[in-house]
Amino acid sequence: MTAATRTDPSPARPAGGLLRHRDFRLLWAGQTVSSVGSNVTTVALPLVAVAVLDAGTFQVAVLTAAAWLPWLLIGLPAGAWVDRLPRRPVMVICDLLCALAFLSVPLAAALDRLTVGHLLLVALGAGTARVFFETADQVYLPVVLRPDQLPEGNAKLQATQTVSYVVGPGIAGLIAQLTGAVAALLLDALTFLLSAAFLLRIRTVEPPAARAAHSRSLRRDIAEGLRFVIRDPYLRVLTVFGAASNIGLTGYQAVLVVFLVRELRLAPGMVGAVVAVMSVGGIVGALLATTLARRCGTARAMLIGAALTGPPALLIPLAAPGAGLVWPALGGVLIGLGVAVGNVVKGAFRQTYTPHHLLGRVTVSMHLLNRRHPARGRAGRCARRTLRRRDSDHGDDHLARPHADDSGDGTAPAAAGPARRPGGVLSALRRRPANRPPSPARSYIGRTLSACGPFCPWVTSNSTFWPSLSSR
Repeated sequence: MTAATRTDPSPARPAGGLLRHRDFRLLWAGQTVSSVGSNVTTVALPLVAVAVLDAGTFQVAVLTAAAWLPWLLIGLPAGAWVDRLPRRPVMVICDLLCALAFLSVPLAAALDRLTVGHLLLVALGAGTARVFFETADQVYLPVVLRPDQLPEGNAKLQATQTVSYVVGPGIAGLIAQLTGAVAALLLDALTFLLSAAFLLRIRTVEPPAARAAHSRSLRRDIAEGLRFVIRDPYLRVLTVFGAASNIGLTGYQAVLVVFLVRELRLAPGMVGAVVAVMSVGGIVGALLATTLARRCGTARAMLIGAALTGPPALLIPLAAPGAGLVWPALGGVLIGLGVAVGNVVKGAFRQTYTPHHLLGRVTVSMHLLNRRHPARGRAGRCARRTLRRRDSDHGDDHLARPHADDSGDGTAPAAAGPARRPGGVLSALRRRPANRPPSPARSYIGRTLSACGPFCPWVTSNSTFWPSLSSR
């Protein structure tokens, strides 16, 4: 995994690291503020719906899903279009469209014309622009950097993107509390305007996109990208591995907050502190990925990242109040480190290995299976907490208690299936009275099964539990 098939000529670029690379600094700054803006949106938009429009739970769920729906609807065509168009103008236009979309919300609110339908259109429009921006961003980076600079460039972009997952929702919540949810969208629009300004200052001249000698339809371009991923032995394996890994990663994240609150009885502030510490692993992994790949080789670096992605999750069920919180924090740090190392190395490999005229389609094809959206869980949780707090103030005390559908990822059906089956292990755990401490028999193995429930249906079957577990 060290060969690169692209031989496009690239102009001489400054030595001494990417911090001295002017155009990369501008691209990095633009991508960072745009990513922060996108993560502000995941919290600010549902908060506007709840706090300003008094939207219901279903409306908030639809609003949250609308932001990610464009990846399923237009992801593949977007990749084909990005391969045909100049990438930097595409990114600038996407930033400007997002800014206009979010500026329309405060304007409509000031005119007393804001509706849930308006927010839905904004979410769909911003999500569509995000599809094009992120795809073009992946294709444009090899234009700005040489192949040997791509690992370092991807590492820096991955690190700041990981930080934005924490900083963006925090900024949105703080501004919403101080000045109102609508004001958070004003900041959101400002971040996209700043991103467009940074991108416009880049001086690197992008070569014209390669076009086929004969006229081709969009459908054929999409099929070409899919065939390349399916037939290539490296990209096919990376795609399947990423999809399989994300099933487990999404599953453990779905029950993490519920586990910390219900099993360990942690206060909300302590839960936030533990999750924040766990997210540090992604930043550290992104910073170490380039060095690890250089010293061990890209293939070995990906194996190390894969080894850190799964097994450390077994440390999380060892958690206990007090000093025992070290175990989930350590497990989360190692998982984040492994995921970040894998993302950086795989991203750089894909950008250098894939023919440049196919890179947009290949990137989107792999993302459709591999893509995970950590921020959507935070948006769903924030909206549900706000709804329960509001309903509790109206006397509905039962709504203020934790619910079984609080899976933590904003997608109740994914965690609600096996976890709600009567008579299962998870149901038994949930029926434990609040004033009774967990028994010794329900220690490590019980917590491990609780973490596996949403993505291992056999865990909740009494009749076939042990045979299924052993055959696994």
